[in-house]
Amino acid sequence: MPNADSNFTLLPEIQSWIASVEKASNASCQDTFTVEGLTLNLQAEHTAQLDWIRANLAPLSLNDKAPEITNWTLRMSTNPLAPRNLFSIVQQYNLAPERVAIKTKAIWRLAINSDLDICCRPSQGILWVIDRRRKLVHLITSARTKYPLAIGNSTARAIIIAYLHDQGWQTFHAGAVNFDGAAHLVVGDGGQGKTSLILALMSGGASMIANERILLKLSNGSIRCQPFPMLTAIGLGTATQYPQLENFIPHSEQLTSPTYRFSPRRVMRIDPVEWPKMSDKIQLLAEELDACFPLGKCHPGGHLNGVILPNIGPSNKEHHVTIPSDRKVFETLTRNVLPPHRDKHYPDWLPLGMKECDESGARPIVEGLMQKPAAEVSFFAGDSTGHLLEKVMARLNS
Repeated sequence: MPNADSNFTLLPEIQSWIASVEKASNASCQDTFTVEGLTLNLQAEHTAQLDWIRANLAPLSLNDKAPEITNWTLRMSTNPLAPRNLFSIVQQYNLAPERVAIKTKAIWRLAINSDLDICCRPSQGILWVIDRRRKLVHLITSARTKYPLAIGNSTARAIIIAYLHDQGWQTFHAGAVNFDGAAHLVVGDGGQGKTSLILALMSGGASMIANERILLKLSNGSIRCQPFPMLTAIGLGTATQYPQLENFIPHSEQLTSPTYRFSPRRVMRIDPVEWPKMSDKIQLLAEELDACFPLGKCHPGGHLNGVILPNIGPSNKEHHVTIPSDRKVFETLTRNVLPPHRDKHYPDWLPLGMKECDESGARPIVEGLMQKPAAEVSFFAGDSTGHLLEKVMARLNS
């Protein structure tokens, strides 16, 4: 790949291309999103794009009391000629973009100079122009782009997560709920019952903070938490335990989000009795989950008071896990939820010039979690859980 200095001689051609793309952009709709000192200015051609991002980031947007530290702009536009013209420049000068992995997709990164990068996904006709000096990300889609709304949302999320990581926040594989005015982390390996327990607590009046991923930060000896901006993924086994959610399985057209893990066509070929055993997950917006559980509004987070470990009872024997109360076992489990480097759920692929997270920053948070009250909660998925909150409180206070 040519270095930044050799690419610098191509800047006039690239500048001309960028100028033509910006001139053709019709991003006339605008909105502003603020979180933890970040102001993200959203510009789009259609209000639907802004509505989509606003719905995904709703829990985060409640936490906007910090003074502004930085200001970024995400501009979204459609331009079918932009990829073709860029590829002509790449071929003309024999450029060799760097391949960057994101999930199973190929993203190509072209470093222009110390401030400017262009990323592209050729098969989808998607381009990202990242101008770190202007703090601007221009997302360009074309007719080949599948789910352009979802691409816009994932780009906004990448900017926010990169900024929060830069401010010392760490991403964990865990959920959290708020009840009795306090936030509590829900920790467990995959399939252990985090989602089932969170929904059961919501049925009892708790508020969801996060389900699958959460942001934690150590601040003045206290651990703060806030939602990770992503859709809530709920397994079909969990969904079948709640009539409000089970209706989404045969009627996927009611889902706002296009889903990648949930294949309605495949699921409908399977006997409904077998649905709980399938690994598929439906993905819900915060507002969709709120409509299903009106007593449990989404919550912007706060200071963590305790840690809850789910233990699904013998009504689901295949998921039955016993967690001893030994603190060493709890420490091992907690360390297992640390974010692996470049895990597919952590969007650090955009070259925004911010520092990346590593596990060293998460270790002090884990040590802080070890000092919090912890309770293993046994419950029967699908059973009446009217007194579950009282049970959790009693165990945390014992």
